[in-house]
Amino acid sequence: MKRMRIIRPEHTHSDSLQVCAAPQETLGFHGAIPTVQRAGKVQEKLVSNLTAQSSVSEIAEEIKALTALANELRDALVEKGLIKDSA
Repeated sequence: MKRMRIIRPEHTHSDSLQVCAAPQETLGFHGAIPTVQRAGKVQEKLVSNLTAQSSVSEIAEEIKALTALANELRDALVEKGLIKDSA
């Protein structure tokens, strides 16, 4: 079994601190199970091309994409233990 290294807040690092060096390394906070870095198409940067003349369907698609991104960001924060789940 691989041992986890726990870094406590009272430790000081004068030069800097890198927590994980690769996306495959696991990380967790506040007792959350350490997990690898999340990845997926939903995390792509959004660029809005909406204008005053945009159709209702274009606006609806933009809202869906924004909602998916917000939910993915929330899920990632909950998974890492950085914010509490609603349950």
